[in-house]
Amino acid sequence: MSFGLRRLFGTSIVRPFGSTRAVLRKFAAQEIPEDAVDDFEALSTEATTLPYAYRRDGETFGQLVRDYNHDLDPSDSSGPTVYGFDDQTEQVSPYRDPVTGQVRDGLTAKDARLHPLTREARVNRQQIELPAEMGKAINNHILLLRQPKVLRAKAAEYYVELRERNLHFAAETEADADAHIAAVFLQNYGSLYQVLHELRKRVGEDKFNPRRVLDVGYGPATGIVALNEIMGDSFEPEVKDAVVVGPYEMLRRAKLILSRQLAEYNGLEISKQELESKVESEDEDMEFVGEVMTKKIKIKTKLLQDIRSNEDRKYDLIMVTHQLLERQKFFPGQVDERVHEFFKRLAPGGHLVIVERGNPLGFEIIARARQVAIRPEDSISNKKIPAPYKKGAIGPDYHLRVVAPCSHHAVCPLQVSKPEYYSYGGVGKKLSFCHFQTEVVRPKFTSELKKGLQLATPWATPMDGIGIKGEASAGKGNPNARTYESANYSYLILERSANDEESLRRIEDQIEKEGQQNYPVGYSGDTPDEWPRVMRAPMCKKGLAIAEVCAPSGNLEKWHISRSSGKQDYHDARKLKGGDLYPLGAKSKILSNKNSDNYSEQLQRKEKSYKKVVKKAKKDVAHERKVQLYEAQKIIDEEKRAEHMAKVLDQEFMSQPSMKKRDPKVYKY
Repeated sequence: MSFGLRRLFGTSIVRPFGSTRAVLRKFAAQEIPEDAVDDFEALSTEATTLPYAYRRDGETFGQLVRDYNHDLDPSDSSGPTVYGFDDQTEQVSPYRDPVTGQVRDGLTAKDARLHPLTREARVNRQQIELPAEMGKAINNHILLLRQPKVLRAKAAEYYVELRERNLHFAAETEADADAHIAAVFLQNYGSLYQVLHELRKRVGEDKFNPRRVLDVGYGPATGIVALNEIMGDSFEPEVKDAVVVGPYEMLRRAKLILSRQLAEYNGLEISKQELESKVESEDEDMEFVGEVMTKKIKIKTKLLQDIRSNEDRKYDLIMVTHQLLERQKFFPGQVDERVHEFFKRLAPGGHLVIVERGNPLGFEIIARARQVAIRPEDSISNKKIPAPYKKGAIGPDYHLRVVAPCSHHAVCPLQVSKPEYYSYGGVGKKLSFCHFQTEVVRPKFTSELKKGLQLATPWATPMDGIGIKGEASAGKGNPNARTYESANYSYLILERSANDEESLRRIEDQIEKEGQQNYPVGYSGDTPDEWPRVMRAPMCKKGLAIAEVCAPSGNLEKWHISRSSGKQDYHDARKLKGGDLYPLGAKSKILSNKNSDNYSEQLQRKEKSYKKVVKKAKKDVAHERKVQLYEAQKIIDEEKRAEHMAKVLDQEFMSQPSMKKRDPKVYKY
């Protein structure tokens, strides 16, 4: 009512303190003009600029905001705009083509919202999936031949030993080979697929086509399997060698798994339609479950148990999975020796891919291999200039460059060179290490494996190998299990430069011009080769995203990207993931406190104290052992003395023959 009175008598009327009845009583004494009612009614039908709250009662909801024809006038921008249903359906997203409706850039509309450089800098975000035919072959022809209980027990034993060693190891028996495939093949496949996908993206999809390939690993030629999936069915290199470190049974299983990929057959031997019809025929009545005669299978990949001794054979792509270290006590000497063997077999222009576990020891192996390759401590510049390989046995025309994950050629800011540092109590837990993660869809054989008390329930301790009784859910299977597995890995991609005269001259010129230059803190890079690498998903707050990146300056840096940095920068920064490159700007860039130099003094003090403790423990053990040896020797001496005294008494007794005559009954022999 008060709104209507204001419209009648002007907006200058202020409602006094008190009830509405008192206000009405006040205005009832005033005389209302005759034409006031007509003006009031006209106001309810004509277009008005008054807010909906000031309008007359009885207006519909659509009129409360604005009159439809009046408010859709584009020349009127005095208030909110209302769109009808037809207008909404006819509109086209600015990120889609107005004619076809297809997304302009990227795979989805979310990708199209990103900056083109951000899309180029991203790693693979899709969940990796093992081909269905391959998963079916592993399940029907390998794992179902064993009792599930035995297979789970073997897999649990593998996990326990893996936790103890911190390193993968070769299978010894046929049962161990099956347990290896069931337990870790899927994660190793996902890690290699992700790394090879990035290599292909950085080199260029049209340029990446290795003609000679070598894969070395404990599994069933996992690197070749991942490479075939990335390159497609038409991938036909000249040489495909796969070294399977382990028993002969693992080679047979590798042959069976590879036979499910079309890239392993010549075009005249089998077609895609024939392969699909073969799989469909197996599904018609009942799937065949049983052993397959692998001798009759012919594939392109040459399966070996040892690397060829001929060092003259060079490869354009070498994939090394968990092969640089067998035991932690052999670090770093074994890493240096083995990585040198692979460098000798890398062709000019070729790539070496090294994949290790995503734990501190795996990272230190990768960091050591990188150090051996480019010797960053001997260089002044942190730019990614191909570094000469210092091992003289190969030759002076050998230069290496880090393709990924590093954006610089400086000393690794996270490397501590001693894996035991990570176990040094509080300071060891503060140390960061370079590792990444990807997701792999679980096939049927992995879901079936991780059921029951042994693998579907938590263990009391990591070394138990069996779940806690009573923790298993009712019914069969693992109802709360995820449909995917997370694979953690550390990796390194190295590229050998071409060794022709022009390439060597270009490298020498680059070293001469830029060999003394350094990128400062906060430098973002001009090319994908120098863009900062995001270590983990950024910490997002209201209006701010904080990303930890390994920057071209050779340091771990924290970049703060706020709304004031720009709408596009802020949007893209909040969508980052560990492993991505970040090509856009930031509000501020500072050094991170996670650089290993910040902990060097604490680690050295901790190492000295540990050495003292170990030395004292060794002394105590040695002293205790000496005491035990002394006591044992004392007992032995007493026994010998007693034995000697017994012999003396016997001799004295036997030297008195008269005793026999006196009492022959007693001394009867």
